[in-house]
Amino acid sequence: MTLTTKTTSDSGESPQDSGGNGDRGAAPFLDLACGDGASLLIETARIRHKRWDNIIRKLEYCRTWSKGATDPYCMMVLGESGTGKSAVVAAYMQRHKVSEEEEGQRIPVLKVDAPAVPTMKSLAESMLFALGDPLADKGTLNARTDRLIRLLKRCGVEIIIVDEFQHFLEHESAKSLQSTSDWLKNLITQSRLPVVLVGLEKCGKILESYPQLDRRFMAQAYLKPFRWHEAKREEFFHFLSELDDQLPLREKSGLSDPEMAQRLFFASKGLVSSLMKIVRQGAHIAIELNEPRITAKSLSKAYKLTTARRIKPDPFLGPLPEIDETWGKMQVILTNPPFNTSVKSKVAPKQAA
Repeated sequence: MTLTTKTTSDSGESPQDSGGNGDRGAAPFLDLACGDGASLLIETARIRHKRWDNIIRKLEYCRTWSKGATDPYCMMVLGESGTGKSAVVAAYMQRHKVSEEEEGQRIPVLKVDAPAVPTMKSLAESMLFALGDPLADKGTLNARTDRLIRLLKRCGVEIIIVDEFQHFLEHESAKSLQSTSDWLKNLITQSRLPVVLVGLEKCGKILESYPQLDRRFMAQAYLKPFRWHEAKREEFFHFLSELDDQLPLREKSGLSDPEMAQRLFFASKGLVSSLMKIVRQGAHIAIELNEPRITAKSLSKAYKLTTARRIKPDPFLGPLPEIDETWGKMQVILTNPPFNTSVKSKVAPKQAA
């Protein structure tokens, strides 16, 4: 399939831009018949925002300032599920891609996921496999570690990122976790490379009990959900506007319009992962229906397809929810609720009598 983009004049405007009717201006759109190409653009859309940029800067600091250091600069990236931790790591890896050189592959950023049932041997195996070792699953822990140290140097690795690190905290005993702590410490010391642990917020608290790791991972960066209170709302609007610009549709969908943004915030609870799933699915539906933009009806269908624990009434077709954040929780009160009743999100704090 071929991708059909807008043609532009010398002034930079396309014929569609000059009409001023909400048509696309910032990004090319696809002929809606090109489903495969459109799907690819929808699924690969990545939106940078301040939180990501701050963490990427810190990752880059660890990578560059650890070169030649006897005590590499390590850190943790923490946040609740759905806040975009893995997406930030993916964006960082795009800056430092694997390259083919005469000596073999150069892998500046080695990223692995902690195994679902983690052990030191399985983590070493994951790293060896990512470095292309055909015998990744062979040998004792000491033998695997020795090979790993050699391959890290041979592949030009400059930073190691371990995602989903909470698996170690969830499955290992205190004794096993102490052994893992010692192994990671030795890996950092022998390789002289920075290690970044990515996981849920509870990782930071639990590691306080393990001085060997806690001392090395004192630098911690947090990814929080978007907030709705007035001081932070503009960040959410900006994210939606950037996302709208990247969608391969004929017209902008008005995602950052105040009412639509309010509905999207309610449906996603401010979580980047939930928001992206809803909007991406809404864009797919719009293309299937040959519609020029995402509509509230498309988002309603997308919400039902992507959200297991849905809140009623429908956040996109029902009354406009009024959102009040209290003590970090999200409380939703519907304006003009049907039958004179109110609906609150399940994460809302209890009201005082």
